[in-house]
Amino acid sequence: DGRFGRIVVRPSFENEFCLSVHADISEASIKKHDGWWMVPDAEKTYVMTVTTASKSIWGSIPQNGEKTNATVIQVSRTDRKISLELAVAIQRVWAKALHLTRYPSVASNGLDGTMYQFSVWVRGLGELQGETWSPQHGLPRDLVTIGIDLIAFVRQDANARGLTEQNLIKNLEKLESKIPKA
Repeated sequence: DGRFGRIVVRPSFENEFCLSVHADISEASIKKHDGWWMVPDAEKTYVMTVTTASKSIWGSIPQNGEKTNATVIQVSRTDRKISLELAVAIQRVWAKALHLTRYPSVASNGLDGTMYQFSVWVRGLGELQGETWSPQHGLPRDLVTIGIDLIAFVRQDANARGLTEQNLIKNLEKLESKIPKA
């Protein structure tokens, strides 16, 4: 469900992918506590999930009334269990950054580049959302960088060398300290 944070990455000419940070709760725990909202944190499993489309979903959408054959797009999924500490660190940074989100009166997206869409659920505020287009500097760029690091950590790819939960938590805390108060 991505309640602890989500980033959807939409490159112009490549397949889309998404990171969702969430808590998994067993059916037994839900029954034991009379509902998911009553389950203590100790009985939850925290997970980061990366889903990746086999080809561009956005690029497969018919444009200007053109007719196309139905396109089947496969989606792969990679899960990685994480600590509550990492899940909360992600949620805090996303919440603080997205609380500052402002939308321009004119769209500034280009034709090349990547759209990054962030969301997080915050108690009392609901779901906060924001997006940025190929940011070059500042908080948007820092948020994208840590998001890409989290995705590499889940995928355990070459870009994740040296990334541990503790490194990621430290990087998130450092970023959180740079975010101005709303």
